[in-house]
Amino acid sequence: MDISLISDLFSKGSVNNHRSILLLKGPKSSEKIPFLHYLWRKNSTQSTNTILWCLKNQKLRKSYGISEKKFFEKNENFNIQKNSMNSFQIRYCYYKETKKILGNTFGMCILQDFESITPNSLARIIETIEGGGVIIFLLETINPLKNLHHLSLEIYNNFKNQTVKAVTSRFLDRFFLSLKDCEMFLSIDNRLQICSEYRKSGFFKKKKEQQPIIENSSSLLTELIKNLGQMEPLSSLLSKTKTFDQARAFLSFAEGIADKKKFSTILLTSGRGRGKSATLGLATSASIAFGYGNIFITAPDPENLHSFFAFLLIGLKTLGYKENQDFEIIQNVKFKCIDRILIYTSHYQMIKFIFPSEIENFKDSIELLIIDEAAAIQFTFLENLVGNFTTFIASTIYGYEGSGKSLNLKMIKKIKLTHDKFSTKFNKSKARIFREIYLEEPIRFSKNDPVEKWLNDLLCMNMEQKSFLSKGCPSLKNCRLFLLDRNALFSSHKIANFFLQKLIGLFSSSHYKNSPDDLQMMCDAPSHRIFVLLSPIVLTIGLIPDILVGLHTSYEGQINIKFVRKCLSKGLKMNGDLIPWAISKNFLDPNFGELAGVRILRIVTNPDSQKMGYGTRTLQLFTKFLEKGKNHKRSSKLEIKKSSPDKKPKKRFIPAILSCIKDKTVPSLDYIGVSFRLSLPLLCFWKKNGFNMFLIRSHKIHYSNEHTVIMIKEVSKKKLKFQNWYQTYRYEFFKKFVNLLGSEFRELSSIIVYNIMETKFSDFSVSAQKQSLKKFFSSFDFQRLFFYKKTSGLEINFILDLFPFIGKLFFWGFFPKNFFSSVETILLVGIGLQYKPIETIKKEINIKTENIFKIFFFILEKIQIFFN
Repeated sequence: MDISLISDLFSKGSVNNHRSILLLKGPKSSEKIPFLHYLWRKNSTQSTNTILWCLKNQKLRKSYGISEKKFFEKNENFNIQKNSMNSFQIRYCYYKETKKILGNTFGMCILQDFESITPNSLARIIETIEGGGVIIFLLETINPLKNLHHLSLEIYNNFKNQTVKAVTSRFLDRFFLSLKDCEMFLSIDNRLQICSEYRKSGFFKKKKEQQPIIENSSSLLTELIKNLGQMEPLSSLLSKTKTFDQARAFLSFAEGIADKKKFSTILLTSGRGRGKSATLGLATSASIAFGYGNIFITAPDPENLHSFFAFLLIGLKTLGYKENQDFEIIQNVKFKCIDRILIYTSHYQMIKFIFPSEIENFKDSIELLIIDEAAAIQFTFLENLVGNFTTFIASTIYGYEGSGKSLNLKMIKKIKLTHDKFSTKFNKSKARIFREIYLEEPIRFSKNDPVEKWLNDLLCMNMEQKSFLSKGCPSLKNCRLFLLDRNALFSSHKIANFFLQKLIGLFSSSHYKNSPDDLQMMCDAPSHRIFVLLSPIVLTIGLIPDILVGLHTSYEGQINIKFVRKCLSKGLKMNGDLIPWAISKNFLDPNFGELAGVRILRIVTNPDSQKMGYGTRTLQLFTKFLEKGKNHKRSSKLEIKKSSPDKKPKKRFIPAILSCIKDKTVPSLDYIGVSFRLSLPLLCFWKKNGFNMFLIRSHKIHYSNEHTVIMIKEVSKKKLKFQNWYQTYRYEFFKKFVNLLGSEFRELSSIIVYNIMETKFSDFSVSAQKQSLKKFFSSFDFQRLFFYKKTSGLEINFILDLFPFIGKLFFWGFFPKNFFSSVETILLVGIGLQYKPIETIKKEINIKTENIFKIFFFILEKIQIFFN
């Protein structure tokens, strides 16, 4: 047994306040946990006694339970006290419930049921372990780690669909290979001997080196608290901070709260686990002590606010407030979070949670607005973040669910512009100040923690790499589209790792919702492919080409029609194949499931080259690549493996990362589809590239107040039995959409509605027989129209009831193409089809009252000429 090495690992972690990792392999390895716990306590000085034990479900907890008496009877030679683990609290947690442990701190963590671990749960769990603690992976196998391709993870069920069942375990290879580089890692078997395959891991390489000096700010924090003295309420709340960085940030917030002669906008950014939400919570409790009445907290999702509310309650109790006596907590049953906290001590005070889309509704009553994870909020709501009130903003740069540095830079730039815009508009008697704070020091462990570095490298969560283009912006004609070989990309080679970090950083720079599970989906999902648009490649040693555009796609469709019909009749929801199932359900047509298509999951342009045509160029090259499949025979199943470069090579060599698409074959496909949250820029982008809308969800996403849409572009018309599906579905969609504009989609912007219907105006037409109009338009109606045009004293309500019918006439093609201008059409859509008040239309198109009546006259004049 190599007990001395294990003891050295624990003692080194304790001295440096760093965490360590143990991989315990072999049958009944869980029986060694009490002894490892004894060794850890013997060589560690950590104060946290709680042990976190993560597993799959309750049944496995019972079957794998540790019989301590039996263990101690067999291992008396270890001289372990029988009550070794009895004095320590063990918290059991299921992997599907790991969100509940965020904000807690544990000393030791045991990860059982390895096949149930996901990247998301792994990131959450490791975040809760303090410095000097240990993470133990239990692997119930005797096979060498390099031969674990047979291990089937539960997350693989999300990657399978009706066409593809086999999954290649690339992420597992990357996981085990990355452990070798971790300086605080050991792999042992159930006999507590070091595994031969990890004899050259990072721990052995660094063992002979001198221990690094810990940069500890506890002395600075102690001195700061001492100097503050009895300055209540700040001194009591400051004692709850853990690092000097956190204390300094709290005092900055307190300064903004105390100075009521100025409106402050304070921006706090940090990595994961730096105490950002805790600082906001303590600062909010300080604002209660300073008399703020209406405090509103917002975030993209209520789940982001667990730590905030936890430390808010800690702050209130520190100041002497008692629950149900001085304050009351009201829960939101629908979203399962705290809705508001009411304080009744000196006067009525309220802390309320609202979604970003609701800020405008409460803007007149806000005294203090707090935004957590601001980079994940849509830019359309950022203009409401600055007003006649103090604003605290926080955002995570990197780490678990970090938004990336470039996305934060966009957010900061937008906030600064908004701040400058409103600094002179609101309450000129009060000045506005803008301040930025950055938290660098971790809360639970010391800087340069090897486990944090290992996790960030494994899950590509360190977004500090620069994204600028080294060769500038090349000509669109010279750019080439390449298919990435995922075996090479996730091979853990240094160059491949660097390229992967750039790619993931690019994806994170423009997408708000990113998680570690997305990385494993890109890595292992058999139907997924990754393309990149690169600048012209110059053969230079050590130079990696600039990534101009990243494209993440997935093959979908070719589902058995009988299976689709069965699922639709029973209302079953299946994994994968998002577009085939959504369209088949919406139009109640199982034939669509038989079509083969590609869904674009993400397309991201480098921040330095946006709005220059690179995204459009990528889609042009990608569509041209897919059209090569027109001449190929359609197989009964989508044989992705035959046309894929991702097949696992038998020989142990690393293939080229980039593959030219000219050399690749593609199966015959019918369409390209995309699903996204509806916004005007995205709608215009996809419409410009030939995509048409087929589905728009009537319900909105609660945290962004947006509709989800599906747009499709036809690639091939070779399906003999189902040739006219594209035109048929479009006609049915527009008919349903127009009928719902006055109800479900009334709040949708008229400009967006106009852009959705613009293709309809040019494609469809109904033979205009003016005689049939008499069934709907009486002579009195025509007389009213013409009389209103000639008489200036009448109000618009005199003819407003006729606009819904005029709008539908125009939509169904009774008027010639381009008969009305864009502004006139938007007016017809907003008033005639969405039944919006004129004041609402004026705000949407930013037009004056006198001009809007002129547009009415132009519309009526054109109608008079047409119906002369």
